[in-house]
Amino acid sequence: MKNWMLFTAHVNSLDDVSFVLLNGDLVDFGLNNEFNWVAARLNKLKIPYITAPGNHDMLANGKKIFNEMFGPENFTFSYGANRFIVLNTNSRETGFDGTVPDISWLQQQLAFTDEYQNIFVLSHVAPFSADFDKKLEQPFYDALASIPRHVYHYMDMTIHFKLLHPAARIFLTCLPGQVMIATMH
Repeated sequence: MKNWMLFTAHVNSLDDVSFVLLNGDLVDFGLNNEFNWVAARLNKLKIPYITAPGNHDMLANGKKIFNEMFGPENFTFSYGANRFIVLNTNSRETGFDGTVPDISWLQQQLAFTDEYQNIFVLSHVAPFSADFDKKLEQPFYDALASIPRHVYHYMDMTIHFKLLHPAARIFLTCLPGQVMIATMH
């Protein structure tokens, strides 16, 4: 609880932050009381937050609760000249059945990114993880590589970043429990 209080206080003290990106594992067991507890803390933020589903978020009834509380597992949004693609990469929770990540959906979203200076892909499970469907690793990489001028940047630490080069295209994926705070100017 103390970490959430510190996190909320820290984010609320920052003047140059546009929104918070959370890359999943908001809860441990996918239980309703866990989601309610986390949402109560996140709702104290003064700025919007966006979350990708983590594998723990998909346990028990978590998939249903996550979708009701935070929205769809795969979605996009734009912020200025930036396109954000958020997708579920938690393949283990679907039994590695070839449906997660949804490569077709990802390809469709990437097809409409020419007008954006920067593209960010936010997910929880990295393609090299044991929780990522091995049959989908190459199609996942191919989809990302289909867009010219991308810089693929795998992050495994908490980051507070600013876009320093307006033409940069970045792919981000973080390890469990990581938070990204996006500052866009």
